[in-house]
Amino acid sequence: MLLDTVKGVAGLAKQIGDIELNSKIIDLQSEVYDLIEENHQLRMNMKQLEEKMNELEDIKQIEKKLKPIGQAYYYEKGTELDGPYCTGCWDKDNNLIRIHVTESYADFHVGNCPVCKVVTTYEGKMGK
Repeated sequence: MLLDTVKGVAGLAKQIGDIELNSKIIDLQSEVYDLIEENHQLRMNMKQLEEKMNELEDIKQIEKKLKPIGQAYYYEKGTELDGPYCTGCWDKDNNLIRIHVTESYADFHVGNCPVCKVVTTYEGKMGK
C-alpha cells in the first residue's frame, strides 16, 4: 500500500539523517493521509448516489403501474388492480399509502388516508 511505502521511505530518510528529505517525506505522508480520506469520502458519496439511483428506479417502476381512477391510485398487478392508494402521499412523497374505508354506499366509498388525513371518495370494491 502507498502509505506503507511512504513510511518505509521515511524510515530510510531518518537513517540517512537528511533533515530536508525527512521533512519532504513528512509532507508527502500528510498528503497521502488527505488522499486516503478524500478517497473514503468519494466512495461513501458514490454508494449514497447508487442507493438513491436504485430508489429512483424503484419509484419509476411503481409509477408505471399506478393507474389514477377517480380520486385514488390503483396499483396494477397483472390483470387486477390493488388499491385504493392516496394520490397526495404518492404525488408529494412517493409513499404508497392505502386509503382506509370509513363509509360504504351502493355506488362509491368514502375513505381517508391514515398519513395525510385527506378524505376522498372512490368507486369500485373495497381494497383488492
